[in-house]
Amino acid sequence: MKRHQNAHAIVNAGFNLQLSAAAAAAGSRDGSSAVSLVVGPSPLLVYGGLLGHAQQAAKTQAYLVGKDLADAAVLKAAIHVLGGELWPTSGADIPYRKALVVNLFYKAVTELYLKHGVATPPPNASGKLLKCSCSLLKCSC
Repeated sequence: MKRHQNAHAIVNAGFNLQLSAAAAAAGSRDGSSAVSLVVGPSPLLVYGGLLGHAQQAAKTQAYLVGKDLADAAVLKAAIHVLGGELWPTSGADIPYRKALVVNLFYKAVTELYLKHGVATPPPNASGKLLKCSCSLLKCSC
């Protein structure tokens, strides 16, 4: 079968996160129940399209072990680690591909929120890029 002209992904990703999803023991301040999404012992985040081969986000994987993804502070910190970890090495669209790395992870987490009924949406549900205080594309923290 002939491949369509625009069928190639710029950046692709694969995620394997084993979660322990459970209702938190205490409700939130507003009385709604909270859900915990604790990441298991061996998360896997793999990206393609940055180098000539697939690349694991090892620092982000290590950070996520045992952390609760339903916590907005954990999500923001994971995005910060991921934004400083993987760097495309060639091409004019490096900032764009770097943003795709973060946005693909964010999209996967948003899907987990919906699947497990996390009471509050991610702090960035509007579709705007969630940034650390120093800007993800030029992070120097």
